Amino acid sequence: MEDIDKKYPNQEAFILSAKRIKARMERAKELQVAELNGEELTELVENLCLAKGIEQNKPAESFRKGQEYYIQLLLDSVKKPITQLLDAEYAQATMELSTSGEILKLLEDFQKS
Repeated sequence: MEDIDKKYPNQEAFILSAKRIKARMERAKELQVAELNGEELTELVENLCLAKGIEQNKPAESFRKGQEYYIQLLLDSVKKPITQLLDAEYAQATMELSTSGEILKLLEDFQKS
């Protein structure tokens, strides 16, 4: 457990990351995206676009890229290793929860690496 605390020192970002990953996993299971083939995934994207379009009274096509990205996130949540998911989500959550000074330091450290 100590290694995890060293790798992910910001406990709030860690918890937020875990919650987001879990929510995507639950949605992926609900939609059964891991069992769908390419054609079925395309159909799912179409249906999600249509639903979003109706909900927001906008053309369904305007949601295509967002829904494709969303489905890819769901697929990743059930196919990629948990550590890989957590690393990416933790980096995002850390940026969201950091002060401007902390963000600047994170970006400077990233630039140096």
